Amino acid sequence: MNNGSTAQPSCTGAWKVQPGRSRLQRRICADGYVGEYPYAGVVVVAEGLEPDEDPSAEIAVNTVRDVFAEGVAYGIEEALADAFREAADIIRRDGLAGCSAAAVAYCGTHAWFVSTGACRVVKIEPESAAVLAADDSEAASSGMGRDHPEYSRKVRELSRWLGSDRNVFETGHSRIGPDSLILAATPGVWMHMKDGGLARRGAGKNLEGWLNGTIRETRTAYRRQGGAAAAACCNACAGERVSVLPFVGVTAMIILGILLATGVFDSGGSSGEAHSIFNAGDTPVREVVMPLETDSSSRFWSYSRLSELAADSAEAQPDLSASLPLAGVLAGGETASFSPDTFALAGNPNPDMRWENYQPGIYPLAGDTAAVFLAEILWEKYPELPVIPLSTIITVREADVASVSPWLRDLEPGSAAGVGVVVETGSSVAGGASWIRNYPVFVNGNRSNQSLAGGFLGDSVPGLPLGGNDSCYRILIIP
Repeated sequence: MNNGSTAQPSCTGAWKVQPGRSRLQRRICADGYVGEYPYAGVVVVAEGLEPDEDPSAEIAVNTVRDVFAEGVAYGIEEALADAFREAADIIRRDGLAGCSAAAVAYCGTHAWFVSTGACRVVKIEPESAAVLAADDSEAASSGMGRDHPEYSRKVRELSRWLGSDRNVFETGHSRIGPDSLILAATPGVWMHMKDGGLARRGAGKNLEGWLNGTIRETRTAYRRQGGAAAAACCNACAGERVSVLPFVGVTAMIILGILLATGVFDSGGSSGEAHSIFNAGDTPVREVVMPLETDSSSRFWSYSRLSELAADSAEAQPDLSASLPLAGVLAGGETASFSPDTFALAGNPNPDMRWENYQPGIYPLAGDTAAVFLAEILWEKYPELPVIPLSTIITVREADVASVSPWLRDLEPGSAAGVGVVVETGSSVAGGASWIRNYPVFVNGNRSNQSLAGGFLGDSVPGLPLGGNDSCYRILIIP
């Protein structure tokens, strides 16, 4: 970081991938590197042209990220274009189909962008939005409007893309003001953004929360093809996550508890008194048993009830019946109000910031349909808790301490930024060491589980001395 009071404000970036409901969708990827001034950071999104097996999108985001991770302070626009050309060369050399891609590099209050294929780059300000790089599609070149019946198909008919014979990309430069951001998005996101939903939603909204809200509003998860979005903005406009839960917020929690306990999410009937979802009362919840309707799978989160919750969607809801109960950790609250049919929660009623690292929020495992879906339902009922997806959730138990503790300590902050860690051990894993601040969530779970096997869910991390374990946690809730 520079050392003068006249220094430019630093910027930050964030990205999100949201799979769609089809198993045959094209591969979508997003990644980035959060550099510190005077080194540039970058965010990048890509979507393949062929079904999931083609790795073109992954090659694109990895190449751009790696170029900037080496440190770029000068010639940023040229470095961005060179990274795209390098990725295109690899795709052509390997005989791959190619992909659409867009990236935004940022440093100080400056931003540089490059785009090709069906992706777009948009500058969003409080009262307006402007397309900095349009898609290279038949729809765009012909001036076709979104209301045209052929629009969705024509957006996929491209004149150029990453890996095509035309090694030409749209590039440019812009400035990032204190209330603006630069967004790169695949068509699964930008095609469904409403004009009124483009403006930033309040100065206190963090960038990750804004991206999550945008993905939620576009209903990308319920469409056949998913989408990816990435954005850069000044730290001054990125907002802070809620550090403490205001006392007045208890009212909202009580409302959510009433909804849960009285059967708003159940298949039928109503119950008497209710609990807050985070703070249990003295009177236990009474269940009212009603006759089963045609949907014999009706439970706390029945398919019919999930359908009702999102009746405004024209797409089918995901079937979560095989994904429940959802294993998770609740830190700082009571588990009594969570139905065991839906949540298999490990309780941590008294987290301690001296030994743990966390900010209030709902942390689902990215790409896990059930975790993301239920997290977003919770967020809709309690919006003060942002939904922050984690690429990986690691569960450390007693037999893992010797191998995992040094690996966690030495993991680079950039790799640790999307990883959540749950500790269920008798001995200390970190001892309150400062490196736990590299992880967005580093919390204790239920120590009585320490004899079980540890593991992880989500994306693998290089060198991780644990294997995948389907019984590990998929969501972390911190009120």
